[in-house]
Amino acid sequence: MRIISGNTTSLTGTEHLERNVFKKCDKSPKWDSKPRRLLEIEVLLNGFERTYDIFVLPRLRVKMNLQQDIHHGEEEVELFNKNILERLTLPPIEGLLIRPLRSTDYDKGFLQLLAQLTEVGKINKEHFLKIFQRMKNAGIYYIVVIEDLSCAKVIASATLIAEQKFIHNCALRGRLEDVVVNNNYRGKHLGKLLVNIILQLARYLHCYKISLDCRDTLIPFYESLGFKREPNNANSLNIRFSNENTTEQSHL
Repeated sequence: MRIISGNTTSLTGTEHLERNVFKKCDKSPKWDSKPRRLLEIEVLLNGFERTYDIFVLPRLRVKMNLQQDIHHGEEEVELFNKNILERLTLPPIEGLLIRPLRSTDYDKGFLQLLAQLTEVGKINKEHFLKIFQRMKNAGIYYIVVIEDLSCAKVIASATLIAEQKFIHNCALRGRLEDVVVNNNYRGKHLGKLLVNIILQLARYLHCYKISLDCRDTLIPFYESLGFKREPNNANSLNIRFSNENTTEQSHL
């Protein structure tokens, strides 16, 4: 997308990317130092609403890099546009907040929560932010979390990966991953709530299907939410590589 600025508080835009729609631009409240202004650019990118921050000068043509790093220090950044969740049917839950994963969730126990699901490894904050930014730039990861506002901790999480395909008229295929609820919050139907949110999100993004892998003991749970084992197509095959190999790849 090429953006041409008229002044420091508004932009007009022209775009040449297929199926992308320029939506709006507003001055960011976060930055306001003359002569540069940080503007928030909201675009509809291949069906995904995202907000990007860029610096512009008056009457200056700038080229917007959709893969740029927009994380500045300790600024709180969300993995995807929270406005998408506002378009879904989310039940109000007193004391709990349903939202996208944030860059500040390293300090709110997100990795400790994942450790209740599977092995996480030793990940420092710098590495967490690097992977967070990589996921945000990719634009296909939708990690929805539930935060307990009383203790400012992430207590449940689920992930939708919207995988682009050439098949089915270049449709998106959804994958449900990493559904986990803190042990101390079990029995409150938060897992069911998160899966239903992910299903709504997959429909909103026009995924042609959504699939998952799970332990045998969890099959009845997911079947109760509408998942079905397809005849002659219900096998899950894996090759697990050595720990040394996966550790090396994670730093690429």
